[in-house]
Amino acid sequence: MAMNAAFRLLLLSALLFAEHTDALAQDSVEEQVLEADVPIGHGARIGLMEAAPPRDPSSGRPSAEIDRSTWVATCDSEAINHTCSYMIDKDVKTFWQSAESSVGAALPQNVTIDMGDTRTFHAISMLPSDDPHSRGNIAAHEVYISQDNQNWGTPVAYGTWWNDNTVKYSIFEPKQARYIRLVARSEASGTGDFVSIATFSVYGVAKAPTSGLGRWGPTIDFPIVPAGAWVDPLSGRVVTFSSYAHEMFRPLDPRLGNTMTRTWDPATRLVSQRTVQETGHDMFCPGMSLNATGYMHVTGGNSAKRTSIYGINAQGAAVWTPSAEMNVPRGYQSSVTCADGRIFVIGGSFGIPCDPPGPEGEEKNGELYDPVAKTWTEKPRCKVKPMFTDETSTGSRECRWFRSDNHGWLFPWKDNTVFQAGPSKRMNWYNMSGLGDVQSAGKRSDDNDAMCGVAVMYDAAQGSILTAGGSPQYTGLDATNRAYLLTIKGANAPVEKERTTDMANPRIYHSAVILPNGDTLVVGGRRRGQVFNDDEAVLVPEVYSPTLKAWTNMANHSIPRTYHSLALLLPDGTVFVGGGGLCEIRCNANHFDAQIFTPPYLLTASGDLSVRPVIKNISASDVLPGNSLTIDTDSAVQNASIVRYGSATHGLNTDQRRIPLTMTPNGPNRYDVTIPAEKGIAIPGYWMLFVMDAQGVPSVAMSLQVKVA
Repeated sequence: MAMNAAFRLLLLSALLFAEHTDALAQDSVEEQVLEADVPIGHGARIGLMEAAPPRDPSSGRPSAEIDRSTWVATCDSEAINHTCSYMIDKDVKTFWQSAESSVGAALPQNVTIDMGDTRTFHAISMLPSDDPHSRGNIAAHEVYISQDNQNWGTPVAYGTWWNDNTVKYSIFEPKQARYIRLVARSEASGTGDFVSIATFSVYGVAKAPTSGLGRWGPTIDFPIVPAGAWVDPLSGRVVTFSSYAHEMFRPLDPRLGNTMTRTWDPATRLVSQRTVQETGHDMFCPGMSLNATGYMHVTGGNSAKRTSIYGINAQGAAVWTPSAEMNVPRGYQSSVTCADGRIFVIGGSFGIPCDPPGPEGEEKNGELYDPVAKTWTEKPRCKVKPMFTDETSTGSRECRWFRSDNHGWLFPWKDNTVFQAGPSKRMNWYNMSGLGDVQSAGKRSDDNDAMCGVAVMYDAAQGSILTAGGSPQYTGLDATNRAYLLTIKGANAPVEKERTTDMANPRIYHSAVILPNGDTLVVGGRRRGQVFNDDEAVLVPEVYSPTLKAWTNMANHSIPRTYHSLALLLPDGTVFVGGGGLCEIRCNANHFDAQIFTPPYLLTASGDLSVRPVIKNISASDVLPGNSLTIDTDSAVQNASIVRYGSATHGLNTDQRRIPLTMTPNGPNRYDVTIPAEKGIAIPGYWMLFVMDAQGVPSVAMSLQVKVA
């Protein structure tokens, strides 16, 4: 007999409370004090769900504020009795306010701080005035630095802050400069034509900035914690989302049914805001798949049976529409677009009470979405149990697989199969025909369960997969630094397995991004499983070369990227890395930002941007598997590849995969390539087409749609 609604809610509340109580119990007493009472801006105090303050990357401890006693602040304008100096006077009750536009002081407004001498720092904070109506709060903004008050360069940070009276941060990589400028471009409430600041602070670091491979920056400030995101292939924008709220999730909150999204446009550097209400779907903890037409399918999560579809209409506007509900409620499931364009989901027991309770409770077996019929069909023989991990640390006696079926590493493959590479050490083949089927693919070499590890298909033409990191349990155990190479050939065929060089750092809750040259960037994570906690964060990214079978450390980053962080390849060959936090009870790990990582292949030895080859034209914008394509470039190139547009949440990105393309010269700076003909290699959907010169410098990608054959 099914549980009644009240009992289901009570059980779910108990499960979530138990999980977060377990996480908090692992904190030291000192860390708990820091979380509850971190001094900010000479008097203001951080709330239970507010932004994580900057941490000194050399020590991991909260960064110290630089003394303001000798600073000089100048502003474009001042309101009567609200002078510019008030923002640095150590009194949170006084504040600077710009003059209103009625006296000729329109936005934007510039605030410039002279610190009197060169300082080493990596963050600023801005405490708004305590206006009861939140008027005057800064929304769109940019942060610049200068050594001479003349040359300001490009912003080290920009974006949009949330409209409330809590402290706002812009955190970036360590810099050395004397001057800082904050440009306030818009007022958050829309009801005022002025902006204000009660306290302006700058945070120092103990060590001067160091160079490394690649480069970080700028930082993009978001008014939400971006816990999920994808690159929209139809617009080039990055769509991010949190939950029903900008800084937290709460499954039992009556406001469930909304999702806050924020979209970053790389071309304009603007962050736009939207709350999705029309689908009745809180999309926190979902499955995500980009379909054959480039539309995003978001399934389950807090609204555990819902399906929402995001696309771009003929007028270029973003549109959200509801679709058929899944047959099985799910949260933390895995989702993939198959070779025939249908979408397969499996697993997803997190946050969903078993119905009925006990060993006979509901297992989250597979089901398949048909985008033409817009229906879900259960695949009862696609059993989830074979992919269970041996998780024992969380969940409840009512649902022992609470964590065991989360975040499956799924790869759609030939003959309309799906290969499950992990995180369980037991691998499987799932077949979509009829009622479905599952066949064992054996164990992943000598690896253990690797929950919240990563797996990427860096060469789909060869069936080559890299797995790295993870932990035997979702929380409470040390992470591993092990990495493995898997090779799949035919559907349901034996899997070739090889342990490759270990990462330099053990990681859990990290992200992996396939680069155009076939290397894989691994970024973020922590050394031991503990959600919503930035202690033991790994700040050193690593790149794996399948040619060398070796890892190389990249330039450090100073913002921890742990649980609920993400990373995505952008069409210009850089990587979007963001998020972390979005807590339920309390934490000190909310990161309302993202950073851009520029890989070494885009930089010269002196650190300047490399000259890039340019794709001038491609003979077709859409192809079928087996079709040929002609590429015209502005200069000679040596290699080409296509990388599927990605989506990410909880370190999982089942959309991305890469195919190297063999180029045949066909005239000056003209090359022919052929898309692999066998269905299941070039999955339908949108791909980024890159060419690379003899030095390995990639072009900006052109979009290419692979249609359903």
